Amino acid sequence: MWGNKRRTLSLILKILAGILAVVLAFGIYRAYRNQLAKDAAEKHEYSAVYQEHTQNEVEAKQAYNDLIDEEFEKDAECVRVNLPGIVCWGDTLTVGTTGGVSYPSVLQDLINSNICSVYNFRAQMEKLGDFSSSRVVWSDYKVMIPVVNMGVYGESAPTIAGRSGAMPYLLYRSVTIPEDCTAVQVTLTCAVGQPVNPLENGESGINDVSIAGVTGKLSRVRAGLYMFTRNEPGDPVLAEAGTEVITACSDMYTDFIPVILIGTYGGYTSTEDYIEMVRSMIGHHHTETGRFLIVGPFTSSASNTGSRFTALEQALQQAFGDNFINARKYFCSDAMSDAKLSYTKADQQEVSRGTVPGSLRNPLAPEELTATGYELLGKLIYTRMDQLGWFDEVREELGINAQ
Repeated sequence: MWGNKRRTLSLILKILAGILAVVLAFGIYRAYRNQLAKDAAEKHEYSAVYQEHTQNEVEAKQAYNDLIDEEFEKDAECVRVNLPGIVCWGDTLTVGTTGGVSYPSVLQDLINSNICSVYNFRAQMEKLGDFSSSRVVWSDYKVMIPVVNMGVYGESAPTIAGRSGAMPYLLYRSVTIPEDCTAVQVTLTCAVGQPVNPLENGESGINDVSIAGVTGKLSRVRAGLYMFTRNEPGDPVLAEAGTEVITACSDMYTDFIPVILIGTYGGYTSTEDYIEMVRSMIGHHHTETGRFLIVGPFTSSASNTGSRFTALEQALQQAFGDNFINARKYFCSDAMSDAKLSYTKADQQEVSRGTVPGSLRNPLAPEELTATGYELLGKLIYTRMDQLGWFDEVREELGINAQ
């Protein structure tokens, strides 16, 4: 009997132990599942926080970049409006054939060293906040003010005016442009009745030309005689005498500030003719702001006697005021000391006649300058632009004065 009770008790204890084990296991399982759920919830919450943080960081970086682009666009727009570029129209004195130096290249170097290269956009932005985390390639943010050399060796004043598009070349005789691409002979003249001779020493913006709406190429046979070849076949076109010959560069630089130095090789019979050509070139550009420079001729292939230029210089001074530079007067006064050169006896005699001293002229071509002469001319033009305040708005916007 007692034995049966012991077996029964043992069985009950085993059952209870089993139940307890099951309950304990279930409790552990529940705790495990709860922990997994908690971990998942925490992971999800962390992921959401991380994504939100990442999104905020992306938005912050984008805001930084947008602000950077916005501020740079203000600077770039100021340059485009006030100093879109400078175009130098002229002959040999613009080409600059001596020593590989030209006044346009000197002008470009001065603008670069005083404006473009000094511009520090990063320093400007750091005044507005900390942009160190934006990983900006600051060197990409730079401004350019191009100086274009549109000089051609030996060209007369009306040849330059025609090439620029200001006073277009005209057909001297009527001509029928054939339907195919066969070259046709043309002769050229200009509005002031002077000979013109483009393409003699260089193209520099001539081709492609347009005659009576037909586009093609102009080639030189000899002085005054040319061939025109249309680019594509089409209907035959009658181009009557007086039809304009429109050059490729006619509308290339109309928003640039023009610097005009013409007349070394003649092409005008009176002061009035010269000023008419100059006015046409000024008017061809968008010069509503009054930003243009006229550099009077100061050497000549015919004669370098100063009296040859006096009447023209006086007329140019009266017509254009501070927009006129009397380069001959400068070369006969301050240029030698600016170049730290001593006058030779020949220099003194030439200056007494109002002639640019020989020490600043090419001995093989007296109408040309030496490399030093071209450097002085470039500095003279840059200084006048600076004195007229043409760089002020850009310097202020770019923060150059404060640096």
